[in-house]
Amino acid sequence: MHAPAPPLRLLYRSWKTRLLKTAKRLDQERLRVLRENIGELNQYDVVVATEYTAGILKEMGLTRPRLVLLMHGAGDRYVNDDHLVRDFDLALLPGPKVEAYFLQNGIIRPGHYNVVGYPKFDVFEAIRHEEQPLFPNGKPFALYNPHYQRNLTSYSACMRTVLQGFRNQTLYNLVVAPHIKIFHKGFGVKAHLLERQASQDILVDTGSPAMLDMTYTSLAALYIGDVSSQVEGSKNR
Repeated sequence: MHAPAPPLRLLYRSWKTRLLKTAKRLDQERLRVLRENIGELNQYDVVVATEYTAGILKEMGLTRPRLVLLMHGAGDRYVNDDHLVRDFDLALLPGPKVEAYFLQNGIIRPGHYNVVGYPKFDVFEAIRHEEQPLFPNGKPFALYNPHYQRNLTSYSACMRTVLQGFRNQTLYNLVVAPHIKIFHKGFGVKAHLLERQASQDILVDTGSPAMLDMTYTSLAALYIGDVSSQVEGSKNR
């Protein structure tokens, strides 16, 4: 928890890539960033990624480094890019259930993975020790965290109801922090419209690091959502 921060070096982004980011085409931007930096990444011994998407690096020309996956969540639902795990030289898994699923489906092979536990537990505890109030009124807050996938999300069906319900009560504040990929399309319009719903008792976040680093999940008194890689870390709350 007291280790020095590692040095950071941003990857190159061409004007085309920056344009994709401005247009909120973030999935396309991510792939283009990987492609534009193959030469840079080939200078290293190891590349560690937290998303399956990085498995495509070898198709893009990554040859020198070992490719390591450190899973950023502990969910066990099927996702479309599960197959990309096969392209990693080493997969670090959160638990035996994920291990069994991957082995059964031929996604990992013995000698190329380890079960290391759930890294977000460490982050969860560290954030709780540095707890800072998000609202000046001191009331506990609920977190509404809808998923981004169309067949899983409650965003369109429930957002208005959730907002209105919390406006009509006085016990809780509300943090609205949807899965960040909800805003990867639409040129920022959806994020702008949602941000207009913020008030003194309702915090709306559409893109800060707190959406990703367990800040809201670890401090929330209530969790309202669909599925999330962060919920596993909140069960000890």
